[in-house]
Amino acid sequence: MPRLEEAILSERFIADVRDLLERSRSALLELDRLDEKPVPAGAAPTGTLDEVDAALARLDDGSFGSCTKCHDAIPAERIEIMPTAALCVQCQYEIETRAF
Repeated sequence: MPRLEEAILSERFIADVRDLLERSRSALLELDRLDEKPVPAGAAPTGTLDEVDAALARLDDGSFGSCTKCHDAIPAERIEIMPTAALCVQCQYEIETRAF
C-alpha cells in the first residue's frame, strides 16, 4: 500500500497533468480558430486534439497511466515528457519498429 505522502504526490501529479492537457486542448482549439496563428507563451499544445481528448478521457475513466495495449504502468517520466502517451515505451517501440 502506498504511503500517504506518495498518494498525495500522485494526486498532485495527476492534477498537474490534467491541467496541462486542458490548457493544451484550449490552445489547440485556439490554433484552429485563429487558423494557426501564434499561441501565447506557456500555452503551447501537447499532442493533437484527438490525443489530448483521449488522454482526458483516460483520466476520467481511471485508465490514465496504464498502457492501452499491455496494461502495464506507463512510467511517470514518460508521462511528464508526453502527457498524451497511451502506450508504454516497449509497446510504442514495437509499433514503431513494425512499421519498417
